[in-house]
Amino acid sequence: MQRDEGGGMDLNEFAEAAGMDLNEVLERFSGNRALLVRMIKKFPGDTAFTELSSAMGTRNYKAASEAAHSLKGLAGNLGFNSLFALAGRMNRQGKAGDYSDFESLFSELKPDYERIVEAIRELE
Repeated sequence: MQRDEGGGMDLNEFAEAAGMDLNEVLERFSGNRALLVRMIKKFPGDTAFTELSSAMGTRNYKAASEAAHSLKGLAGNLGFNSLFALAGRMNRQGKAGDYSDFESLFSELKPDYERIVEAIRELE
């Protein structure tokens, strides 16, 4: 992936790396690219993933489902589609009391989250 002269990613490159439909997300932000970038950069500071990870570590699947719900909302608003889908599945299954796939879903979700956070670190 090409970087701009400063070495970081621009928003278009970030969108590709994060698997987001930039045009769709920009519509939600009324085309305000600067606002979108500010909101994206706040994403790693949110506690939803930390809470989810902690709950999974203690096998508190009800708390994990609740944290997945929060993460789903954040991911959806910012257009992180794969993260949105995985967190959504965890949340739906948790609401139904079905925790049988939580470990495998979390094992898919975690590297996706980490990939997005790494891309955010490179976003200028």
